[in-house]
Amino acid sequence: MHVPPLLDLCMHRVMSCIFADTLPSTSYQLNPDLSNRLFEEYCNIFDVKITRRIVKDICALLNVTKVDCSIWGHNRKELIILRNMNLVSLVLGSLTHLGPNKTDSHEPIKLDAMLKYCLNKTTLQQLSHLDLSSTNIKYLDGWVESISKLLPSLISFSVRRRELSLQEFGAVCSNFPNLRALDISDTGLTSLEGISNLTNIEILAIG
Repeated sequence: MHVPPLLDLCMHRVMSCIFADTLPSTSYQLNPDLSNRLFEEYCNIFDVKITRRIVKDICALLNVTKVDCSIWGHNRKELIILRNMNLVSLVLGSLTHLGPNKTDSHEPIKLDAMLKYCLNKTTLQQLSHLDLSSTNIKYLDGWVESISKLLPSLISFSVRRRELSLQEFGAVCSNFPNLRALDISDTGLTSLEGISNLTNIEILAIG
């Protein structure tokens, strides 16, 4: 008989208590490692109606620093959670119908406005990893320069599976000189001109 690890059982129990409104009141906030694990558990539960009370409890209990939005359904209230958490890592999901640029997927969005709408100031200042691979939408011209002004601490960036022009790649290299990890696989790039600007690069995914 397979017995799940105690930590997994505890995480599931905590989330069940949050959903059932039976979690004892506490002023204690969990550490980031446990918070991130619990938030992953939360994101994998889709058969419970997410209320503002549940969102409030999650924000009060969890100190989430890493979020993967690629598995979210945007009819839920995770945007409130995003605004209340101080993140260092963010994987964005589909941006269609989310934020101030509510639009059809074929229309480009103003990415910097979207980030300012979804994230708080602390997150914008300290975010070190951003993954745009799953956004499934085009951005307005100049998006690289615009987000570089918002994200001064970014050292890891992924745009895999997105079409990336030579001009945009050059802008990434010029505007994010502190990058240590860059994923440009399956972007259609035919040249790495400008890569010499990334003097701190340690991991480069191409192909």
